[in-house]
Amino acid sequence: TAQLRPDSGCPSDRGRTRSASCRRYRGRLQCPRSAHIRPTQGDKIDRYIYNRNTQDLVIAFIADLHTTPRHYAFLHIRDPDSAGHESGWNWTPNSEYMQSIIGVDGYLGGILSLLETDSNYRGKTVLILTSDHGGQENENEHWPNVAESHVIPFFMWGVGVAAGTSIYELNVCNAQ
Repeated sequence: TAQLRPDSGCPSDRGRTRSASCRRYRGRLQCPRSAHIRPTQGDKIDRYIYNRNTQDLVIAFIADLHTTPRHYAFLHIRDPDSAGHESGWNWTPNSEYMQSIIGVDGYLGGILSLLETDSNYRGKTVLILTSDHGGQENENEHWPNVAESHVIPFFMWGVGVAAGTSIYELNVCNAQ
C-alpha cells in the first residue's frame, strides 16, 4: 500500500490526500495506478477515490462496500467512454470499444456478486447502470445533431425492480 501524504497546497489539490507516487507534470497531477482520496464536508460525499487502473478501482470499490456498508455509492467506469473517444464506438466483436464493454460486464459481475451475497445489501439494494452519452458507430466524438449521441443505456436491477419494469412506472410522480 502506498503511503499517503497531505496535499501540496495547490488550489486544484486543496483538501486531498494523495499517494506518494503522485507527481506534477505540466501543471497536472499524474498518479499512475494510485488513488486520490478526498474527504468532503457534511453529509455530501463520504469519500472520493480515483484510480487510473479500472480493475484496481473496482476491487477497491467492492472491498470498501464490504467493509463499510453504504446507503449510496457511485462508481464511474471510464473505459467505454475512453475507448469510444480514442478509437470510435466500433461495435465489432474485437474492437477496443467492445473489449471495454466486456471488461465492464466482468466488473459488474463482481459488484452483483457482492450485492447478492452480502447481508448488508442482499434484498435491500438497487443498482442503476447508465452512461453520460452515446456514440455514433465508427465515430470518436458525440455530435449534438446525431441521435446516437443522445441515446444512453439506463438499466436498473434490485429490490422492487421487476424484469421489464419501466423507470416511469417506478417513479410515477415525475413521469411526464
